[in-house]
Amino acid sequence: MAKKKTQEPRPVGRPTDYKPEYCEQLIEYFSEDPYKEVTKDVVTKSGDVIQVTQNEASDFKSLAAFANRIKVHKDTLHEWSKVHPEFSDAYKRAKQYQEEWLTVNGTKGLTNPAFSIFTAKNVIDWRDKRDIEVKEKPTEKMSDEEIQKQIEELKKRLGE
Repeated sequence: MAKKKTQEPRPVGRPTDYKPEYCEQLIEYFSEDPYKEVTKDVVTKSGDVIQVTQNEASDFKSLAAFANRIKVHKDTLHEWSKVHPEFSDAYKRAKQYQEEWLTVNGTKGLTNPAFSIFTAKNVIDWRDKRDIEVKEKPTEKMSDEEIQKQIEELKKRLGE
């Protein structure tokens, strides 16, 4: 009787598209200066044309845009950062470049403040910090008027 060959189990799932060169490409993509000096022609009230040099924010770089360049989903980049230590480092550095872009351009007034705040909260995980003091008073012993008063006081303290 012939012996059956034992085979090692085959990996489950699709093979990875990961390439080590993506680490360098990721850093290169994000490492652009946050802003650039541009010279523009400006027409004065008298009709003269003068050249004015000003700072202009560079395009904001996103992980989604990089993922599109290499034809993968942005979630794939996050997964690679968990599995490949060298990619994890590049991924973290890319996030730092995003943070630098936001802080430099935001403090220079080169970006819309609402955009900067929204992006800081949703892309680089910055948060507003609010200290709220809770006074213990069981609500079941409070009247509806007392509860409403407490709600209004909280809204005032939170600036709502």
